[in-house]
Amino acid sequence: MHEATLRAARNQSMVLCYESPSVTQEFVPTFFVDIGDYVTVKVESIREHADQRDKPYVKAERVQGTAVFRGAQAKTRYAEGFEVVRVLFSAMVPVGHPAPSKRQLIPAARTEPVVASALPRLGQESSLP
Repeated sequence: MHEATLRAARNQSMVLCYESPSVTQEFVPTFFVDIGDYVTVKVESIREHADQRDKPYVKAERVQGTAVFRGAQAKTRYAEGFEVVRVLFSAMVPVGHPAPSKRQLIPAARTEPVVASALPRLGQESSLP
């Protein structure tokens, strides 16, 4: 499925791998999104999903604990971590801000985490598959 997703997203400027609840220790995020304003909504949303709330790996404590752990890695209170496949810098420019004059590709193999304070182009059509 991962390979099929990458093929489908070959023309997208941003491709990130999300940390699923059943992820292995091989997941190494280098891109983080500050979810401080949304962590409560995330926990409440999971509680509302009848097919999710009884799964032990999506209990409120674990979801919040993961957000705290990833937040510590990103030096913020709560964060979600992603593995970067591809991110074109101009894809991260917030709505209403001018795009950089030169498009810069952020390499997938970074040594320091990248932290985004909000999802790119929030409120507009997603560039993610």
